[in-house]
Amino acid sequence: MRDGADAPAGDLLRQRLREQRDRVEAADAALRAGDDPEALHDLRVAMRRVRTALATFRPLLDRSVTEPLRDELRHVSGELGRARDHEVVVERLEALLADEPEALVRGPVAERLASLTRTARSEGGAEVEATLAGTRYAAALTLLGVVADDPPLTDAATRPGRRFEKRRLAREVARVVERSDAAVALGDEHARGEALHDARKAAKRLRYAAEAMTPALPTRSRRLARRATALQQRLGDHHDALVTRDVLLATAAEADAAGEPSFTYGRWHALEGVRAADLEAQARDEVDRLRG
Repeated sequence: MRDGADAPAGDLLRQRLREQRDRVEAADAALRAGDDPEALHDLRVAMRRVRTALATFRPLLDRSVTEPLRDELRHVSGELGRARDHEVVVERLEALLADEPEALVRGPVAERLASLTRTARSEGGAEVEATLAGTRYAAALTLLGVVADDPPLTDAATRPGRRFEKRRLAREVARVVERSDAAVALGDEHARGEALHDARKAAKRLRYAAEAMTPALPTRSRRLARRATALQQRLGDHHDALVTRDVLLATAAEADAAGEPSFTYGRWHALEGVRAADLEAQARDEVDRLRG
């Protein structure tokens, strides 16, 4: 493989796919062994990086081979993602309880959260086990190995890649800005939250695309990756705040039905609303930086 700006875009893709295939395999082994709490997160990140690489370099590929792989990775990553989402919400609720003044904790809040934690982790673990044992997961890993070993590149992949890479990065930036602007224009809170979540996915895709192109465009790619990461983090925390508010509403209803005070859950629901609004404002600032 030629290094730097002279490398054909196909070489960058080949390198990226093999790196991420190795990370998928390592995370899969760690997840099955149960000795790494970050294994599930690492597995999903590596899968998303593969999907982004196949999307970013799509004009250089035989899509009849790569699109089925992207579809399968999207499916199994989504299955694994439910367990991760449960864990994130549980961790946020535990943090809220730890920070809450004792006088404002009304009713058996700790006990109810402990029950919620046990249920979420039990259900999440079962979902992960079922996914890892499934035929679609096995098929996705097999197809990933085939594509990483021998990517189905077209003749266009042999040309110098610098111009192609600049265009693709500009396209990814435009996707983030357009989705963010469209989300901000929505008045309905729920619809805006969903649209901002889509903008987060676009920011994540930009980040991974920029990472893949760093050997050819080091200065530009690193700058874009940093900005996309900052936006992704703001929007990710925003999404988690909205999901946490939904869980708090459901938990408050359960407490009411059991004759328990729901004051603390309502207070946290309000605090998460303030946090979500602040994160949305921060995200808008990050989009403006990216736009510039």
